[in-house]
Amino acid sequence: MEDKDVPKNKWNRYMKKYMDKYRPFYAEDKIWKLRCKYGHVELFSLKNQRLCFYGDFLSPMRKTYFYRKLPPFVEIMQDGYTECVCVFPEEKIDSVAKALNLYKKRKISEEGKEILIEKLKKAREAKQNGNNK
Repeated sequence: MEDKDVPKNKWNRYMKKYMDKYRPFYAEDKIWKLRCKYGHVELFSLKNQRLCFYGDFLSPMRKTYFYRKLPPFVEIMQDGYTECVCVFPEEKIDSVAKALNLYKKRKISEEGKEILIEKLKKAREAKQNGNNK
């Protein structure tokens, strides 16, 4: 079985292992992907355990700066004017995350949650008092 024959639900189950650490999103093609500042990361090869970054930068200069930050093990598959496709081994995702600007999930302590709840209550009260006047 080749990677192109793998059903989407198997790809999705495989990508869910990153949901605890990074911020995934469900794309239009019905596949889970990891959100980045200038693109997204998705599974490239299930057999070879490789991930793929699809990037669309604002300018060619930003793309050049991005290339300088990449570690040497990242392979550039396609290169456009402001777009690029890079492939890298899955076990190296943590070392590539900073270069890709991969969005991570925020971890909030219980004390932090209580502070946020109090701030939200005050904001709601202020909004209700402002609407009543």
